[in-house]
Amino acid sequence: MGKHEIINSNKEKIQRIIILVISILIIIISLGIGIYYFLELESESKVVEKSLVKNGSDENSDIDSGNKKDSISDSDILKENDDSNLDKQKKIVVDIKGQVVKPGIYEVDLETRVIDVINLAGGLKNNADTSLINLSKKVFDEMVIIVNSKEEVLNSKNSQKVVDDFFNNASVNDSSNNIRSKKVNINTATLEVLTTLSGIGEAKARDIINYRIENGDFKAIEDIMNVSGIGESLFAKIKENITV
Repeated sequence: MGKHEIINSNKEKIQRIIILVISILIIIISLGIGIYYFLELESESKVVEKSLVKNGSDENSDIDSGNKKDSISDSDILKENDDSNLDKQKKIVVDIKGQVVKPGIYEVDLETRVIDVINLAGGLKNNADTSLINLSKKVFDEMVIIVNSKEEVLNSKNSQKVVDDFFNNASVNDSSNNIRSKKVNINTATLEVLTTLSGIGEAKARDIINYRIENGDFKAIEDIMNVSGIGESLFAKIKENITV
């Protein structure tokens, strides 16, 4: 082998060594770059995961808060409904008629008195007479309050006085016959007088007076059967003792 050939062979070895070293450096650099990007991606992934967890926690918190608000709202609604029902249970309805400014039906509290209903109805008219009414009485559901005029009260008092005088002056021996022969005027009789009739209690007596006020005087004794609760059998018992 010549000297020239030895030199060429050494150059080739050196070139190969250089290429190998360069290749190794490229691989090392590539690995370094790959590891760097991998670590960066891993870091970014953790940040995103933390962000997602935080957002999810906030959303759950908002949902819980919303559910709590909805629960409170539903509770408040139920409470309001209960309060409303209680208020309705404490209300009653009364009907006021006669000598008041605004007669009609009124919804009032359980503790309301007759005078309170009169005031709700605009107060009394000039011709009103409350001498036969207990103004301090507590009202009740479906109660009918009738405020009579001065003339109606006067007629009632006169009728009552006639009956009282009759009973006071009647002798013991013939009082029964006189009572049977004395007829009650169903157009002017007071509640107390009407209850002296057979089968007529306080409730029916009030119905008779209410009918009188709403429809005017009875034209014939048979008209009393137009009053609720008074039929032919009851009329047969009282027809000999009433008049118009």
